[in-house]
Amino acid sequence: MPLISLRDVSIAFGGPPILDGANLGIDRRERVCLLGRNGAGKSTLMSLLDRTLVPDGGEVVRQTGVTVARLEQEVPDDVEGTTFDVVAAGLGATGELLARYHAASHRVATEQSDEGLVHRTLAGEQNAFADLVRRCRRAALARALAILGDPAEADDIAQEAFVHAYEQLATCRQPARFAAWLLTIVHRRSLNRR
Repeated sequence: MPLISLRDVSIAFGGPPILDGANLGIDRRERVCLLGRNGAGKSTLMSLLDRTLVPDGGEVVRQTGVTVARLEQEVPDDVEGTTFDVVAAGLGATGELLARYHAASHRVATEQSDEGLVHRTLAGEQNAFADLVRRCRRAALARALAILGDPAEADDIAQEAFVHAYEQLATCRQPARFAAWLLTIVHRRSLNRR
């Protein structure tokens, strides 16, 4: 016997029916995915299942003790923070610990990303640009060498590109894509040298 079922359910809101003689049964341990275009009746079906709406015809049958909960599509006006923050807040002390861990791991990941290193360099932290050079040096040399064929010239071009990138770092529009921006500089300079 299904935990919850719709039997010949119909509902309309002044126009064509959203559901017309619909039947559905959800059994214990069954997983259900609800897909459909806008206006197809997904929210209406969920509202019927959680008793927010009553069908125009047919019946919604629930086994005793069955409850239906759902997350509304629209975020309430009084909710602040990210989805992660809201979910973690609902987990009590465990959520607080999880939120602190998440913030620390995000901070570490961000500080060591290209974007984080660019921002740290622009803030005056010289070691941050050295980390960018170490991270991108092989790719810069490989790009220059592929075009020029001479290791010494490739090294010169890579050095020039890093100096140019450092001088023009504030103009890098997408700091998260620093490596791609740098390789574009290397590519252009290599072609000009050839």
